[in-house]
Amino acid sequence: MNLSRYLSRLFNLNTVNLDLSCKGFTDVGVEQLCRYFSRITCINHLELNLSGCDKITDVGIEKLNHLFSRLVNLTYVDLNLWLCLKITNTGLEKLGNSLSKLKELNYVSLKFKGPHIDDTGIKKLGKAFSHLHNLNYVKVDLSQCEKVSNKGVTKLSRTLSQLDNLSHFEMNLWWTQVTATGIQDIQDLFNDKLIKLEVHHQYQNALTRF
Repeated sequence: MNLSRYLSRLFNLNTVNLDLSCKGFTDVGVEQLCRYFSRITCINHLELNLSGCDKITDVGIEKLNHLFSRLVNLTYVDLNLWLCLKITNTGLEKLGNSLSKLKELNYVSLKFKGPHIDDTGIKKLGKAFSHLHNLNYVKVDLSQCEKVSNKGVTKLSRTLSQLDNLSHFEMNLWWTQVTATGIQDIQDLFNDKLIKLEVHHQYQNALTRF
């Protein structure tokens, strides 16, 4: 039985957890995957690991956006795009635009690493979060995004600090351009608003909790 025929029978599926970390997985694979799962509109929990899929580009992200536009009941999204080295700020902006339409979303975890991602993409991602008023838990891993600096993470944090329902925020900033000043800015923005704020950073003994 091929994958498309199998998935077409899973109309009542509400949780999806896929590990597709493979160098051979391309934009075409993303398109096919999204075509299958877009038929199962009752999915509310999605975990997708595409780490190391270095052939995926912004075109693949555009296909993911189509999937998100169909899965309007999503409350949980965990998307791992670490070492998808061809994804750019444009891809992040498109991803943010699609996530911003998921009004039921209360948990989101995003992981990136790529030479084309910088403060511009992080700011645009932050702008998208401003529309998600049900967000309760946000985790953003930017480890080794070497072009990301204080400006990007401060903008993202400022947006999140204005969400009334947010209680947990985790950020991994290992081997970015973020300094101790940026870490302090993050702390000041939240100022005891959260149950848990956790920032991983090489200059703060790897882990800082406030």
